[in-house]
Amino acid sequence: PLVPSNPGHARPEATSRTRTPCRDRPPTLDARAVRAALRERPEVLRVSDFHLWALAPGKVMLSAIVLTTPTCDDTDDVLVDLQKVCAYRFDLHHCTFQVTKDPKLA
Repeated sequence: PLVPSNPGHARPEATSRTRTPCRDRPPTLDARAVRAALRERPEVLRVSDFHLWALAPGKVMLSAIVLTTPTCDDTDDVLVDLQKVCAYRFDLHHCTFQVTKDPKLA
């Protein structure tokens, strides 16, 4: 198990052990191309906190904050489109985006 049992002696978080995943750059993905593709949608102003890494062979993860225009009518639509771009163009199926209109959050 990742966290050993500790029956009643100390708080679990004080004695637990966790594994740190291997965070390597995916060898076949061009991070600049992925980031550029995310910015192609007209409502997207900026992509920040962009992280692309491989947890294991074949398991590539992406996370980013996406700032949209203040007049963007549907940030959910932007989110769905970004996920489709990642899946169909780059075979990335584990993506987490924070889509916001507020520049203070991006």
